[in-house]
Amino acid sequence: MQDFDIFIPVATKDVNFFSKVVKFNLKKINFNNSLYLLSEKEIPNLNYINVDENVFPFSKNSISKQIINPNRSGWIYQQVCKIYFVSNVTKNKITLVLDSDLLFTKKINFFTAENKPIYTTGDEYNIAYFEHMKKLYSGLERVDMNLSGISHHMIFNKDRINELINIIEKEKVKDFYDVFIESLDFNISNSPCSEYEIYFNFMLKYYPEEIAVRNLQWRNVDVLKIDHFKFYNYISLPDYVKTRPIYFFKHLKNLNLKMASKCIKNFIFLNIILRFKS
Repeated sequence: MQDFDIFIPVATKDVNFFSKVVKFNLKKINFNNSLYLLSEKEIPNLNYINVDENVFPFSKNSISKQIINPNRSGWIYQQVCKIYFVSNVTKNKITLVLDSDLLFTKKINFFTAENKPIYTTGDEYNIAYFEHMKKLYSGLERVDMNLSGISHHMIFNKDRINELINIIEKEKVKDFYDVFIESLDFNISNSPCSEYEIYFNFMLKYYPEEIAVRNLQWRNVDVLKIDHFKFYNYISLPDYVKTRPIYFFKHLKNLNLKMASKCIKNFIFLNIILRFKS
């Protein structure tokens, strides 16, 4: 079995949802190493190592001051944290990075019998991601027009991410995180970068023999349903859909009964059905 750690950045707004699904998710992964979280709030009843944000040579506040849209600083920050965690923090060569809003509905294996990391593909396409990628390093590009590396998780190799960082720092004569921030273009998109697309396409272009690619059944949803356990390998309840239970009273105040109803359904699923499925 391949040895790997897990790293999950958990934004404060995601803590309530994440605390409901994290133990459930870990049961779906063949995993017995260290779980690392980057969270400002404590996650109760969970054995994990909390990463001190001071280990990074940047902060959310410093990023906020560097970009023209400070409202996106948290989203940018967690991306760079993923890269630097793999590069500098963990001692393990392999790290599975997970987004905090996903829910595995079936058991998942992330490595082949030969211990090659398996990359799950998506169908997202945002041209800003690839414009940012080209600014980072002239040798980066979208390798396969039919494949996206955005799938709410990614297997990172410490040696490969450090190789990429070193190439970029040598070409730009600047620290990687500064190049990352300076290459953002909010005129193209309010979501102008993707750490997953960067690494996925780097591996596809330069080390395709080291990886495997697969297409699992997954989707982003606004209401969690039992049927998802039948038809999908995993799902995601993104914060942007605003149907997590924490938004119930806000929707009720605005008399948005349809959205409030979805919040109730998700509350029932997370607090009752998910325990039954465990």
